[in-house]
Amino acid sequence: MTTPTAPPAAPDDPNPNRALPAVPGASLPATVPTIPTLVPPAFEMSQEEWAGMDDYEKRTLMAAFQDELARTTEGTKVDFPEFKYPQSGSKFWIVGKDDNGDDIPAGEIQGTIIFAQPVRSWWENKDITNSPPDCKSMDTKVPVPGMPKVQSKTCASCPRSQWGTGKDGRGQDCTERLNVFFLYQVDDTVPTLVSLPPTQLKPYGAYAVALRQKGLPISAIRTRMKLVGAKSKGGIAYTGVHFMQGDKLGIREMQRSMSIRDAFHEHMLSRGVRLDEAQEAEDLGPQPGDDAVETISREAEAERREPPRGGPVPF
Repeated sequence: MTTPTAPPAAPDDPNPNRALPAVPGASLPATVPTIPTLVPPAFEMSQEEWAGMDDYEKRTLMAAFQDELARTTEGTKVDFPEFKYPQSGSKFWIVGKDDNGDDIPAGEIQGTIIFAQPVRSWWENKDITNSPPDCKSMDTKVPVPGMPKVQSKTCASCPRSQWGTGKDGRGQDCTERLNVFFLYQVDDTVPTLVSLPPTQLKPYGAYAVALRQKGLPISAIRTRMKLVGAKSKGGIAYTGVHFMQGDKLGIREMQRSMSIRDAFHEHMLSRGVRLDEAQEAEDLGPQPGDDAVETISREAEAERREPPRGGPVPF
């Protein structure tokens, strides 16, 4: 749905909060942060030119710039920046590489979550490099139509999705992941991805429900994701994620996050599971519902009982 563009205005526009051009595919008008005193770094103009513009001209220019920024990735395949979830019992995210090519670790990351999606993919042969999945689901409920080797009408009834069908009788033959997209830095224009194993579905769900009970949209806050040690009932040590509420966003920051979500929605929706993630998942033994996952969920329950930080969201 496209928001009508405002009519031409005089330089001293009496309504600087009027609707601005819409981001492609967005359900809300494009929004801009507080107008900076200095010319934004991406704008090729002098400080004198910027200072000579009235507020409405600046807001319109910044909104148009966001519009064009969104169009830059239209029709392209987006490889999102990614923070790696540890696979070997480590309690550190991998958030990049240093100048020597070594991993940069972080015990906790935080950002504004704009989209989360459970997904499934199944390969008949995981040893073929870069091969597409033979069957997949983008909602973990039903397979995507037209896949070459659909195994069942529903994911729940599929023999490939049952626990104990994976490598060495552990995990699932059909790989399940939770893709979480978030804005790591306040001024990020492209979401960062963390792809989580199915053991984190329950903790994430508990956290989301806790926010809803507080009356907080997940896009209105920064979420802290801390890695914690856990152990399955079978004694297998692994790493879990403790989701915690961080700082609240201002209303303009929240609207900006929503605009980025809408601009990248189709790209995030189609991300799915990569073959290397399916291969890594074969080494994971813990299953959802074990004692370690329940412990993390109880921590989330304690978080839910805390009063909202800083009062209700201002709208």
